Amino acid sequence: KERGERTGFGSMDGFVSDFAVLLDPEGRLVDINRGGTILLGFRREDVLGKPLMDFIVPRFRELFSTFLSIIRKAGREEGILTIMDRNQKEQHLEFQALVERHPGEPEYIQLMARNVTERIKYQKEQLSREKFLGVLEMAGGVAHKLNQPLMIIRNMVNEVLSDLDSSDPNYEKMARINLQIEMIHELSKKIMRIRKYEPMEYVA
Repeated sequence: KERGERTGFGSMDGFVSDFAVLLDPEGRLVDINRGGTILLGFRREDVLGKPLMDFIVPRFRELFSTFLSIIRKAGREEGILTIMDRNQKEQHLEFQALVERHPGEPEYIQLMARNVTERIKYQKEQLSREKFLGVLEMAGGVAHKLNQPLMIIRNMVNEVLSDLDSSDPNYEKMARINLQIEMIHELSKKIMRIRKYEPMEYVA
């Protein structure tokens, strides 16, 4: 059939889509709906004939041939597809793909998708927040347990220092030990005051 005669996405009308494309067996774009052009940020005539792989994020492109092979073999597939729009912004699409076969006609792949970028972003933020709360709880517990033996050592060192004369050769050593204990104590208090997370770069 001529492209203008195709219904294109009729067999998957029940799937609410923000992005719909028709692919040939090699994964080239044969047709695209208006939502797809808006999402990509390109005109329809600029994308037709191009491989869908060109719009997939680079880290997933090597899997594209496997993706096509699975769809052609199984007849249908669903999952998450991550593409890049014209501004190089990642868009996550929850898709359903279906092989369209008619006797005596070329085989096509219908791919319909919902944009779930915000949902995935929210899920990642929630997961990150839950992980942080778990780490925060563990850090607070460790700091609390650290303080108990630290206070005992701190008091014992102070007692020894009070019994030593400043001219005693061991006085300076004990004073240095006491300084290090105070540093550990301050670090422990900082751990207990943690309320937010920021990434930190480590050298070597």
